[in-house]
Amino acid sequence: MATVTHTTALPDSSEKTDFYSLVDNAQVSGIVNNDVASNAAIAGSKLATITTAGKVDGSAINNLANVPAGAGRLPSANLPSTIPVANIDTGTTANKILKLDSSAKIPAVDASLVTGLLGSQITSLVGNPVTKSVDTIYQAATDGFVSYCATLVSGDQAVLHTDSATPPTEIVQQLVYNGSSTMRGNIMYPIKKNNYYKITIAGGSPTLIAFNFIPLGA
Repeated sequence: MATVTHTTALPDSSEKTDFYSLVDNAQVSGIVNNDVASNAAIAGSKLATITTAGKVDGSAINNLANVPAGAGRLPSANLPSTIPVANIDTGTTANKILKLDSSAKIPAVDASLVTGLLGSQITSLVGNPVTKSVDTIYQAATDGFVSYCATLVSGDQAVLHTDSATPPTEIVQQLVYNGSSTMRGNIMYPIKKNNYYKITIAGGSPTLIAFNFIPLGA
């Protein structure tokens, strides 16, 4: 328990004021937990900084969101080897950490500042050609090119339609031959992902050599 120790002695001709002075100048020592009232509300400025190891348990620490920015950083040795994604500020906007999507692919981002990317590192820019049939509507699963090649005689016509509607109606390329012999003609045109396309025989009967869709980025 606490002990009150007087630092001066009462004079022989003591008066009440002398007694008050003795009490006011006394020193209190040996204060223990039971001597402090539960509602004492001791100001933080009265408390000493705790620097002794083992004096504060981690389970008693909260409100870490209020730690000042200048408080310093945790030593890397104290950090876990794996940080849960839920605790990381991810996204595709400024100052965010990029996270792969559910297919383990990089989401759409602005790559205008990317440097050092070599052509040899791009292994799937152009996919394998996929054979198609004339007078059939297709929807492009990726960006790509339509490649059509046929032998034409006089009066033969082949037309490529492509747009976002089905059936596509916009004519973007057309083969027409009105010569006296034969001609080999080609259509090569870019198709946007999700757009529809169709090669229509608009006249005669061209002899098909090949009709393919060549995907990009597949």
